[in-house]
Amino acid sequence: MLLSKHISSRTGARLHLWFQRYGLVTVFIPALSPLPLPMKIPVFCAGALEVRWSYFIGVVLSARTIRYCALAYLGRHYGHETFQYLVAHGLQVGSIAVILAIVSVITLRLIQRHHVAEGEPE
Repeated sequence: MLLSKHISSRTGARLHLWFQRYGLVTVFIPALSPLPLPMKIPVFCAGALEVRWSYFIGVVLSARTIRYCALAYLGRHYGHETFQYLVAHGLQVGSIAVILAIVSVITLRLIQRHHVAEGEPE
């Protein structure tokens, strides 16, 4: 495996623990965010830790669908005033983003627990 030597390094071990603790949420959040968050590190971690490709694609697809549907909605209804709307309603938009993140974390944790209880690999 190409990345196996990096997983055994100190930084790789920290990333491994981080990814085991938070799972695919580390991929979901940057894929969802309209801010330019780095996607390479979570993607490499998912590959190096042999995450099932179906889970990975499902998480990225759902995050990007939510992201682009929200942007399309804002663009359609507010047009050029979208930025002013986001600034004026920042608390509401932020609250919705935090609630979506919490629901996503809880859902992914429940799925992981279900798979561990059935003895399936993560």
